[in-house]
Amino acid sequence: MAEAVTELPIVANARGLPAPGGAPWLADLRGRGLDAFELPGRKTEAWKYTRIDALMKKTAFVPPPLIDEPASSDIPCHLALGAEGHRLVLVNGRFSPELSDLDALPRSVTVQSLASALESDPQAIAPHLGNLQPLEGYPFAALNTGLMGDGLIIRIKDGALVETPLHVISVAHAPGEAPVAFHPRLLVMVGKGAVATLLESHVGVDGGETLSNGVTEISIGADAVFHHYKVQNESLKATHLAAAQVVVGAKAVYEAFALSFGARLSRHDIRVCLDGEGAEARVNGAYAADTGQHMDTSSYIDHALPHGTSAQTYKGVVDGSGRGVFQGRINVARAAQGTSGNQLHKALLLSNKAEVDAKPELTIFADDVQCSHGATCGQLDDDHMFFLRARGLTEDEARGLLIEGFLDDVIDLVSAPAVQASMKDMVHAWLIDRSGRKEAA
Repeated sequence: MAEAVTELPIVANARGLPAPGGAPWLADLRGRGLDAFELPGRKTEAWKYTRIDALMKKTAFVPPPLIDEPASSDIPCHLALGAEGHRLVLVNGRFSPELSDLDALPRSVTVQSLASALESDPQAIAPHLGNLQPLEGYPFAALNTGLMGDGLIIRIKDGALVETPLHVISVAHAPGEAPVAFHPRLLVMVGKGAVATLLESHVGVDGGETLSNGVTEISIGADAVFHHYKVQNESLKATHLAAAQVVVGAKAVYEAFALSFGARLSRHDIRVCLDGEGAEARVNGAYAADTGQHMDTSSYIDHALPHGTSAQTYKGVVDGSGRGVFQGRINVARAAQGTSGNQLHKALLLSNKAEVDAKPELTIFADDVQCSHGATCGQLDDDHMFFLRARGLTEDEARGLLIEGFLDDVIDLVSAPAVQASMKDMVHAWLIDRSGRKEAA
């Protein structure tokens, strides 16, 4: 790690803080994380559309205080997914049993805070923690590895049928004037033949300046089905960085959907490895950005073995001077014959100042494949607007209906009806809020 990086406020202010667990392998893992951390700049290809170096150099992010946990009634649940689920709450990256609902968990599921696992039995998680996410090329995953202190470990037993979703609510809370940074780690192990759903809701309590730098590691056993739905709805003073790596076993299915409305700057890095024959991944998402917001989705789907299937569809709506970024890559290894991989990004620009950058990529080393990728970007169709206006709708109502239909179309890919309905309600609420901002201006 370069000397200039060690002096970044986010690193320097965390130096000397006690870290749970004292196992030699853990100290080595944290050291490798900090050594691999390099602040991405203009010449870093994967970050050329998303500049974060100025923010990291100028903002004196500090670790969150150990006190000042918000009350349950203060958590803005209306910003979280409304689907029913077992509530697991993180406040500034720390697990809060008091705010969580652990009593009704089925016996086939165990939940433990990362901090307690590192203190009580670190060797038990040594084979699972930090082995999936490559540190090189993922700078903020490396920083998380170097500074992680808490998070959640979720284990789902072989053959389990978990009917009620697990709902992780991550609350960003800056009780004082100082900007707060935290680095939660989520480790999920899905057993062979299991069926389960994980919901993630990222919200802010007080509108303070925060940086959430999370890493999620998911391993899915053979023949399992795992649904993973995420909503990012943090404060407009927040920075949200998230890296996820998923390893999918033979004939297993991974379905993911990420929906973003909040934060001034957000980036979602997702890397899925189809590591078993016949594995399947459906990785979709949507985002809505307005003036002062920058939203980046970067995905990498790695077909490692034969007969894998992947499908990606992302849609974005950008208004004002907002900016959206989509970088998607499908890699087909030489051994991955019989692969089917498809990727599509569509963006709707609502103003002349809105901007979208898209970079879809395919790298194919096998012969027997069916792969496609594409990106489109445009404005609302004038004919559609005329059709709706001719039937009595105002211009604002017509625009809202077309925007809602554009995003609802991709949300229809969510297979859980309750989650799908909740996400559509969020889109509708965002449109109402957008209309209010336009009238106020």
